[in-house]
Amino acid sequence: MNTMLAQAVAPLQRAVAPDAPSDNQALTLETLSRAMADNALLNSEVDQKILARLLETQEELKATNRAVQQLRRQFAQLVRSLGQVMEVTRVDLETEAREKS
Repeated sequence: MNTMLAQAVAPLQRAVAPDAPSDNQALTLETLSRAMADNALLNSEVDQKILARLLETQEELKATNRAVQQLRRQFAQLVRSLGQVMEVTRVDLETEAREKS
């Protein structure tokens, strides 16, 4: 009876606990493991480069934004100055017109 039970259980044991991997399988797993580690390292390096470039781009955008704001202030000052010149010119033309009349 024990022999029959052992024969019936043996295939189940092999399915649950397979034999140790062969040398080729171990080498393949080692190669795969090394490749995965190399890939993870490369991904990490790429991520670091992308992050650095994003930070550089962010700084460039901030600098560009500051330059645009400065140009807007200068433009607003120019418009105010032109408005003042036009007002002075209008007053001068009115004064000349009254003097001629």
